[in-house]
Amino acid sequence: MDIQLLTSFFMGTSILNFVLLVLLSLLLTFGSDFIYSIHNKVFPMPRETFTVVLYSFLGFYKIAWLAAGVIPWITLLLMGSGIFQ
Repeated sequence: MDIQLLTSFFMGTSILNFVLLVLLSLLLTFGSDFIYSIHNKVFPMPRETFTVVLYSFLGFYKIAWLAAGVIPWITLLLMGSGIFQ
């Protein structure tokens, strides 16, 4: 496996996960009442707790996206450009 293939892989996964993060953010921003009504039937909890869980999930997803996708992609870009050689 060469650096160009890995760079393309991490670029694709980073873009895909960014789009997913934006869609989830929009869905949770504008459809949180609907999502809460569905989840509250299965997992009864106060609305405040539900909101904390959702924002914690988005924060974790963002950190995981940066650590497992964007940072390796940038590192591979820099390695391919010859900065680290």
